[in-house]
Amino acid sequence: MNKRVYNKTIGKIFRTLGFLLMLLVSVILASELVVASNIPFLQSVEPIATQITGLIPTAVNGYFGLGMLAGLLFLVWAIRRGFVLRVLVTVLLVVVFLLESYTANAFFTGYVLTSPSWLGSVVNLVSGPIDQLLAISGWVAPGVTLFAVILLWGVFANARPKRFSIFFIRLATLTLFLGVVLMALEVNLTSAFVSSSGFLTVKYLSYIASFALISVGSLLGVIGFYRK
Repeated sequence: MNKRVYNKTIGKIFRTLGFLLMLLVSVILASELVVASNIPFLQSVEPIATQITGLIPTAVNGYFGLGMLAGLLFLVWAIRRGFVLRVLVTVLLVVVFLLESYTANAFFTGYVLTSPSWLGSVVNLVSGPIDQLLAISGWVAPGVTLFAVILLWGVFANARPKRFSIFFIRLATLTLFLGVVLMALEVNLTSAFVSSSGFLTVKYLSYIASFALISVGSLLGVIGFYRK
């Protein structure tokens, strides 16, 4: 059975739009994390990261989460043939986005993003179910995020034909998985271990590596617009 997915014109547009959104957001998130981490051996790139973050218009600050969500969904629906997995990934990513918009824990992004004011009223409509979900355990939100990351890895690992763009983004899901685990430990544990400089450095590097890899893969994807 041929599992290869070749995009026609509309598919190429949505696929490239997904790559473009992911490229813009991942570069910004990687820059924000470099500045926030204050890791000594990243000081050489910190001025560049600071310049990038300084170029961001205030009006678009609240839309980075939406941009990453839309980019991932465009890409998943463009490269995946199976309907059930696409719907499941969509639902999980929307849930993760709502959780990150509602709480101050940024398991998926590693950096707390602001949300547009109108989104707050939308999230409040489902605040009841979200509160019930979060009340179960402090591990629920990172667990849902990890499940979403695993499914994303599955989508990218099984994408056909093989592309370097998807390969880099698949690698990003592995480092992102580590970042989510470390963030979950930091949020839910109170030991000195999770507040140590070494632990925090590895956590930041996991997220920085994730968005750096997404940036590279997305750039290759944008360049490969004309490929099927």
